[in-house]
Amino acid sequence: MKQQSGIVRIIIAEDHRLVREAMVSLINGVRDFDVIGTAGDGNELMFLLRNKQPNIILLDIRMPNMNGLEVIRRIVEEKPWIKVIALSMYTQPSYIKEMLRNGAHGFVSKYSMAEELQEAIRHVHSGSTYLSKSIQDQVIQDFSEKAHDQRGDARKLFTAREIKIIQMLSEGYFSREIAESMHINEKTVERDKSVILKKLNVKNTAQLVKAAVDKGVILL
Repeated sequence: MKQQSGIVRIIIAEDHRLVREAMVSLINGVRDFDVIGTAGDGNELMFLLRNKQPNIILLDIRMPNMNGLEVIRRIVEEKPWIKVIALSMYTQPSYIKEMLRNGAHGFVSKYSMAEELQEAIRHVHSGSTYLSKSIQDQVIQDFSEKAHDQRGDARKLFTAREIKIIQMLSEGYFSREIAESMHINEKTVERDKSVILKKLNVKNTAQLVKAAVDKGVILL
């Protein structure tokens, strides 16, 4: 029996018996880790949690009777102090973000090496969120692409002339100077500026520039 001081108590929820047994052997081989229970499906896990008090649950997302996402939601509602590391062979960024949104504290691909699983347990136990190294770049790229799309959507709210006016305002030009540069009437610039303020829901030029940069309408 392991000494309990400083031990990370772990439950493994995995429907494939051989995979589950291999994980138990792997984790119990680490000095300060202790597998205190295993479950083959979601219902079995929730029943196990009535009497067990783990720090960490290693949770296969695809399980019978109650899928992993539903299990995560119930754990968040009933035992929010327990931290869940989701396990899956599916590594699409949208799938991973769905797990994290539902309350998982980490994600480890089933294709990961044993050392990474141990690293994930330590990170999550210490209060960090952990993503498998193999999918970190995918998630970052997906986030960047969505941010780029959102910037494009924001620019669609404005005409080409309005964007030009926003850009010149950000560079410190006054309405008169903008009008001269664009060969339009100063009143037209002021009218366009008023429309821009309304579209961005702000009250002055400083707020206008900040909001336009934040939304990706212009780049400084």
